[in-house]
Amino acid sequence: MRLLLNEEELDFTLENEKVSLDIYNAMVELSRKNEAVITGITIDGEVLTQENFQSLMSKSVEDVEVMEFSSVLLSGLFDLLTEMLPEGGEIFSGLESLSAQLQTGKVKESSKTIQEIANLMEIVIYVFNCCGNFPEKFISEKIGDQDFKEFFNGFMAVLPEFLDSFENKDYVLLGDLAEYEILPRLKALSAFASKMGGKA
Repeated sequence: MRLLLNEEELDFTLENEKVSLDIYNAMVELSRKNEAVITGITIDGEVLTQENFQSLMSKSVEDVEVMEFSSVLLSGLFDLLTEMLPEGGEIFSGLESLSAQLQTGKVKESSKTIQEIANLMEIVIYVFNCCGNFPEKFISEKIGDQDFKEFFNGFMAVLPEFLDSFENKDYVLLGDLAEYEILPRLKALSAFASKMGGKA
């Protein structure tokens, strides 16, 4: 059996591992110790998904030729957020002008900003979920004036209201949420991501 990490073959010896799941658990622990996150797994050319997880993870190691893992350092995920949230970037200026755009009927421009926020939030949710693998690292961290978990929960609470207000064309509420809820949170997140990119 061959074991690859980010396309590089690892020198390893099977000990008590019997099935693919044993290898998976060992790699997850190894990644955690190195403050990295596994982002993808392929077993004999088949990409691991929720649907095939049980069948692939129960395969005997004797029946597996190659297990491939891809991973990224935790700091790399925060670097990604920093790139997406540069100080003075378009998403900030878009949020600052969102209310005026809506009031003047510039729905096309505002739709672009809202779509960018929706795309960004997919990344943010993924990063925060990855951080859940390192509770001892983030338990004492603050984003702005909130602790890590409180910030995430607050962000997740306001996001559906923000998107719903756009769908319902409640532009007054949308503008208020953009200026007073989303914008300050993204600025705090940007500063936190910048700090953690070099620290994580």
